[in-house]
Amino acid sequence: MTTENSLTTRLVILDVLMITLLSILALSPLAAVFDGPRWILAAAGGLVIGVGVTLVARKLNWGPWLTAIMFVLTYILFGPALAVPGSTIAGVVPTLDGVRDILYGSVEAWRNALTLQPLLTGEYQVF
Repeated sequence: MTTENSLTTRLVILDVLMITLLSILALSPLAAVFDGPRWILAAAGGLVIGVGVTLVARKLNWGPWLTAIMFVLTYILFGPALAVPGSTIAGVVPTLDGVRDILYGSVEAWRNALTLQPLLTGEYQVF
């Protein structure tokens, strides 16, 4: 039985590492778009919280609906502090303005990102 638990633990660790690596690759183009390193905190916080919810959902055998609800709730709870700290109380406690900003931003940011012109510093280079 311990061999099966050991294999399961290794697979979970491998899954977390792969999700982290792929998320870093997917988020790395944001460095050219956002002014300053604030996006790194939001991306890292979102990654840590997302993996945390996933591991808790797996451990407690939550179904897909409960897991999705928990993702939305944690996004609303932690999103303002990570993404728009100016719309929170003391940079931590979410306000209605902060929640509105992240929900609106979730839609608008992706729509706007599709039409961004990348910064080109050299011939055929992004950075």
